[in-house]
Amino acid sequence: MQQFSIIRDIVLILLVSIPIIFIFNKLKLPSIVGFLVAGIFIGPHGFQLISNITEIEVMAEIGVILLLFVIGLEVSFDQLLKMKKFLLLAGGLQLIGTIFLSGLLFYLIGINLSQSIFLAMLLSLSSTAIVLKLLSDRRELDAPHGRIALSILIFQDLAIVPMFIALPILGSEGAMSGLDILLNLVFAFGVIILIFIAAKYLMPLVMEMLVKLKMREAFTVGILLLLLGTAYLTHSAGLSFALGAFIAGLILSESDYSHQIVAEIIPLKDAFNSIFFVSVGLLLDIRFILQFPFTFLAITIGVIVLKAFVIVSIVKYLKYPLRTAVLSGLGLAQIGEFSFVLAQSGMGYQLIPEMYYNAFLASSIFTMILTPFLFILAPYIAQWFGDIEPVKIVKGNELSLKQHVIIVGFGLNGKNLARVLKETGIKYIIVEMNPDTFKEQKQKGERIIYGDITREEILHQTYIMDAKL
Repeated sequence: MQQFSIIRDIVLILLVSIPIIFIFNKLKLPSIVGFLVAGIFIGPHGFQLISNITEIEVMAEIGVILLLFVIGLEVSFDQLLKMKKFLLLAGGLQLIGTIFLSGLLFYLIGINLSQSIFLAMLLSLSSTAIVLKLLSDRRELDAPHGRIALSILIFQDLAIVPMFIALPILGSEGAMSGLDILLNLVFAFGVIILIFIAAKYLMPLVMEMLVKLKMREAFTVGILLLLLGTAYLTHSAGLSFALGAFIAGLILSESDYSHQIVAEIIPLKDAFNSIFFVSVGLLLDIRFILQFPFTFLAITIGVIVLKAFVIVSIVKYLKYPLRTAVLSGLGLAQIGEFSFVLAQSGMGYQLIPEMYYNAFLASSIFTMILTPFLFILAPYIAQWFGDIEPVKIVKGNELSLKQHVIIVGFGLNGKNLARVLKETGIKYIIVEMNPDTFKEQKQKGERIIYGDITREEILHQTYIMDAKL
């Protein structure tokens, strides 16, 4: 019955997943962290309940395909266009800054150029799944640091495409000529463009046909056919299954039936997500941590500090308060799930030796486990550093206010509240940390302060002692 061992392994993983989901939800921690820890304990380097590495990698690949497909569905072109300016600026600076600094560090300690660039690429990515889950649970997706994190994560997700394309180039060790590299890039981008063109004109027709059949089974099978077919096509072109899955999701995000597609796939995604993250934990060789504890700690702390430093610097450069910068920096300081996919692909090109791979796995998994606690500590760390941020007040705020309302944050809810207060004749003052929103509302004549509401000097400027609410 050896051929059915993969079924036993899947049953075991799902069996472990149920109590983990329950316990971690009660603790208000992402269940992903629990899956990683569970994988470490039940894996071949733990209690050896699962030991077949080949089958583990197959399960992880399925999980990755579904994970990237759903993320592609959630990242629509309209969303990208609305966030394009900040997304390109913050996301681009973060990726370039992290790759440059970490790549330079790797190169200076004696790692060759191709491997240095590849390792830096792995470090530059953060965990979309964990960060968005935490921000959603804490209702901070619309907060300044939530919007910053979302922009950077979307840019990172999109950057996976050129990263996968770069693998055969980096793995060539200089054997590829300039013409070979150019042809490789043209071919890869050509395949992607053909997929998009075919999808734009063919997929609406295919989806209409599936819907007209009025058969749920045909609809679901059609979605899976597109997903796996696109993944197979990109793999045949020398790219990855995961990249094809992401492209398929991105294509279908523009479909009129995208919500139903998500409804059909989400149950599968949730189940295979648990398999994927448990599988990542299974791959960790705990012996590396025991054999090289100081190396492990140095890499883990170094990754968090370097990534946080880059993001804090960028967010401060974009004129956000230090508190927002620290929340953004520590929130994105982990290594992401896409890095595991990239690392496994990179092994095929000899870009990451086994020693480096074990170090990468150990450190990245622990940066993910530490992320919820970094979210909790971030406000205290920001307060410890202190923030000497000048208070900016719009014209007219010098007049004293009494029986007014203080609106903290001017997102959708803040704007709706301001409209109601204006209609009822109640005075209000806005406190906003987004510099773009501040400038926009200042030009419209709103009574607005730029600053962090947790700062005492900002509170004084809002006449909080005389406020109604």
